[in-house]
Amino acid sequence: MRWTLALGFTIALAGSPAYANFIDSAGRDWLTPDNTRSATWNDYASVCNASTGACSGTLQLRDGVRSVDLTGYTWATRDEVRDLFYDAAGLPAGSLDSYAADFPNSPQYATQFFNNYGYTFSGGSTAFMPGLSRTLDPSGLGYLGFVSGDNPLSDVINAPFSSFQFLPVDLDLDVITFAAYVYRLPSASVPEPSTLALFAGLLGLVVYQAMRRQRASVSSMKSVHGSKIFGTSR
Repeated sequence: MRWTLALGFTIALAGSPAYANFIDSAGRDWLTPDNTRSATWNDYASVCNASTGACSGTLQLRDGVRSVDLTGYTWATRDEVRDLFYDAAGLPAGSLDSYAADFPNSPQYATQFFNNYGYTFSGGSTAFMPGLSRTLDPSGLGYLGFVSGDNPLSDVINAPFSSFQFLPVDLDLDVITFAAYVYRLPSASVPEPSTLALFAGLLGLVVYQAMRRQRASVSSMKSVHGSKIFGTSR
């Protein structure tokens, strides 16, 4: 279904709380959605390679105020976003094989996802997380990973459902903008300078002790050899 997102309902624009980045079971460190909210698919493609996902550069968001440096991040594919949904929401295995699943009586899935990853819109008892992957559908539309369900900050009756969908959207929507699903992989750890200094000190001590033992061994051999030459005995 082509989703042009007229969005006839009113949603209160509310940034998600200050969540920490979520790390999934594959080790991907996902940037929280509040950091990237307010850009189109084409905006993200201007700093992220749509084929490889590799990002480099700073994206000026369309709120006219914020920007985000995406250097070192990867713009996720639809399948990688699906992995995020499974891990962050604790969804049953195989439930998103068809890229869409509704859980009419299971609000905890959406709640767990929002608490682990975040969301970008909320209204009444419901919260929403629409975010762009870099994957295009056969007709050239971008896939939007969309989660809706219980609003973790709501004081009203909880929304008794969770919904996880992948919906095709136009690439350059100037009226409605979205967050993007981006992540980075942990780099190889670099030892702290103090650790390197300690290692160098220990290595020097080992070398010094080895040299002392070698000198002592040579000195002992010379002493024994000299005793034999001069016929001395102990």
